[in-house]
Amino acid sequence: MKFYSIIRGQYILFIIINLLIFNYCSDDESTNPPDNSSSPVNFFPNGDGTNYTYDVEQVDSIGNILSGLRYTLYDGVSTIESTPYQNQFDSLIIETINITGITNFRKTKTGVFYFVDTTGISDIVPDSLLSVISLPSESRLVLFPLEEGSFWPVYHITISNQNFNFSPVVVNGAFAEKEIITINLISGDIETEATRVEYTFSIQRDPTQVLQKLTANAWFVDDIGIVKLEGRSILINLITGGGLEILDTTSTVTQSLIDFEIK
Repeated sequence: MKFYSIIRGQYILFIIINLLIFNYCSDDESTNPPDNSSSPVNFFPNGDGTNYTYDVEQVDSIGNILSGLRYTLYDGVSTIESTPYQNQFDSLIIETINITGITNFRKTKTGVFYFVDTTGISDIVPDSLLSVISLPSESRLVLFPLEEGSFWPVYHITISNQNFNFSPVVVNGAFAEKEIITINLISGDIETEATRVEYTFSIQRDPTQVLQKLTANAWFVDDIGIVKLEGRSILINLITGGGLEILDTTSTVTQSLIDFEIK
């Protein structure tokens, strides 16, 4: 991967992307600024002990299909940089592979935010490069209230100095539509209204290269949370908290809720 000549180091961007592939960052700009009132809709239940089980199907670039399960549990609080975050424990079991991870998030009236640990970057990136890279310490999974017309930044890496301003990695989220879906739970099918959010992941490794775009979708249901995820693996990994590795960056994934417990 060629990084542009203004900044030294051909593989710095590659390193940054791989370090951050387990996290994502954001700013607070949006086309639907949330008000200060509490929304009666709860698209992200976050009580301690809340847990989910998803059926997972992954298809790689040559059509091979892998299947498995993903388990998610919210349990306990950790204080990071003086801010309290809830703990999200994930376990992804695909075939004989079991991958576990822990991420940290906080929920407010304006959305759900994940903590992004960027401290490791300073160990491998020259100070001169750090001074021109913007790496926010939080992401925004979803904007509240989630309604028609909503659009928000999820993950942005910005590189800028007096001569240029360049965003090699940009992830945005947007309200797509409301639709009636069927959730195929172990205990029985549920037909309900869901709000679909579309995420776009744009990568441009060099300002002169063509912008590459990837997409994924998440379906949110009131008082349940995320009931389905579908799209490119690399993006699904990001929007689910980022604590899980992926088997193939070119693959696509579908995660469908099959069991849950709301606390």
